[in-house]
Order: sequence, then C-alpha cells, then structure tokens
Amino acid sequence: MKEFEIRPADIFEEYLRLSAHDVEQYFLNKSDRVYRNCPGCGSDSNQKAFMKNDFWFVCCNKCTSLYVNPCPNPIPLAEFYHNSPSQKYWAKTFFPAVAEVRQKKIFRPRAAKIKKLLAKHNIFEPKRIIDVGAGSGAMLEELRRSGIGEDLVAIEPTPDLVEICRAKNFSVFGGFADDAAKEENLVASANLVMSFEVIEHVISPQDFLNDLSILSQPGGFILFTGLSGSGFDIKILGEKSKAVSPPHHLNFISRKGIGLLLERCGLEEVSFTTPGVLDVDIVRNSFADDPATVSDPFLRQLFSQDDKQVLDNFQKFITSNNQSSHMWVLARKPD
Repeated sequence: MKEFEIRPADIFEEYLRLSAHDVEQYFLNKSDRVYRNCPGCGSDSNQKAFMKNDFWFVCCNKCTSLYVNPCPNPIPLAEFYHNSPSQKYWAKTFFPAVAEVRQKKIFRPRAAKIKKLLAKHNIFEPKRIIDVGAGSGAMLEELRRSGIGEDLVAIEPTPDLVEICRAKNFSVFGGFADDAAKEENLVASANLVMSFEVIEHVISPQDFLNDLSILSQPGGFILFTGLSGSGFDIKILGEKSKAVSPPHHLNFISRKGIGLLLERCGLEEVSFTTPGVLDVDIVRNSFADDPATVSDPFLRQLFSQDDKQVLDNFQKFITSNNQSSHMWVLARKPD
C-alpha cells in the first residue's frame, strides 16, 4: 500500500486547505482556548515545539508526547465536527473517492488483524462490539462480513456519516463517546469497544478512554488505534507532516505516554504494536516534494537513492520494532 492510494494528493490537499480555513471560522478567538496538561502522562511540564494552523504544539518534558496547547474550546470543537466545511468535504467528497480502495487496503486487512489479535490473547468471540467514531461504518461492514461479533453498534457524531451507517443497517448512536456513555442501553454492554484514529482528535484522551471503559463490560477489552508521537514520520517531519493538522489532530501521544495514560485510566495494557506500513513512503513523498522537509543526511541519501528494496526493508524494521507512527493498543477493563 502507498500513500497516494488512500490519500490522493489533490483531494487531500483540498481537505487540508479547508481545515486550515475552518480555524478562522470556528477558532479565531484565542482567548477561548483551553490550557491542559499532557494528554498522555498528565504532566504540566512542556516546551513549545512549533505552530501549525495558528495552534501551538508543545512537547511534554516527561513522556515526549506532542500535543496542541492551548487546545480548542469543547463547544466550538463539537460544532466544528458537526458542521464544518472540512468535515462535510471528508464525508461527501474525500471518503467516497477512496472508499473502495480503503475497504480493500485498510478495513479488510484490519478485520483479519483483529481476528488474529483476539485469538492471540485468547479472547473469546465477542458478542456486542461497539465502534466509537465509526465513520461510514466501513469497519463494521468488514466485521460483519468476517463473522466477528453478533451485535455491531456504531457511535458517530457527524450527521452525514450517521445516515450512511443507518443505511447499512447498523445500530447507531449519533453523538460523541461521552454522550454514549450516558445511554443506559450502552453502558457496560460491550465485550469489545473499538475506536480507530479518534484519540488524536479529542481534548482529553483520559476522559475519552474512561468513556470507552464505561461502555465495556467488566473484563471486556478496548482496542484503539491512533497516531503515535514516537513514530518515524512524525518525528522526522514534525510541523511539515500532513498528519499534524489541527484542529483535527490535537494529540500525538508517545509510547511512554500511552503506558502512563492507561495507568491513569485504570486499564491493563494487553499489547502495544505499530503495524503501520506508510511511514517511509510518507517521508519519501515529502522529500520528493520539498527536500528541505528532511534534514537528516542519512535519510536524504536514502531517499535520493530511492532503492525500493532498501526502503521496503527499512519500513519492515520500523514496523517490527514498534517505531511506526500508526499504533494499535489493546487494553483490558478489570473485572
């Protein structure tokens, strides 16, 4: 899989342009922004790293997580996710354009990976599975196709995507995780609660994981994925990374930060892996567009030579040693 397959340059650039423009409409009042501690370890010690889209990113002095501080106020942030042009573009233009290839390249392999992960850790076949931030329901479709789970529930705040999930005959709760955590029929109901690429969007990952825990049965499992601040392409590109795109992405929690975050939430870490396969391709593409985005001389030489076998082997090294920016975390809620 290559970056251009799941993120065609032209429509992805338009999405990023709209996201930057949304800052002016929803987050122009800087006095309204909220200061916070590290979303990973909870420390209040940090140092400024860089500014992107008029938001400051800081680096935690304790766990090295990278995060926006001050961050958007929760009220305009919720409005942004419900109604902003960039969100509507994602739902109505971007995602439909890549839906087929993402189904094949991302969601289908992800379902197989979930099946293997559950088997590896001797997790019995889950009955109710809740997908928080279900998007168009693509992941739930693959679980249904694979026969994983009996009762599949989508939680999704974006109205256009809620309707798509309903059209696919999933049980749907239209709202955020904290809203769902107040629904009696959802509380402590799931054997497996999943959330893919959501944790980097929320103001308080601790509150978010606590909400996922509320949805889980005692002894149930929580699987979440996201962008790791310890990952290769985030470390190399920093503010030049297209993934570093506030107000959408607010948190890039480090490996150390994830361990401390789970402790703060009272969850038991079962596994931490980084099965990402795009780190090298992302940095290579950035280097090809603008060589100044990569300063390390070894990497500049590597990308200048552009030896496919060497680059493939380098990516395998990154993935197998948990150095990718795409992380999978499996945790267990105590009995």
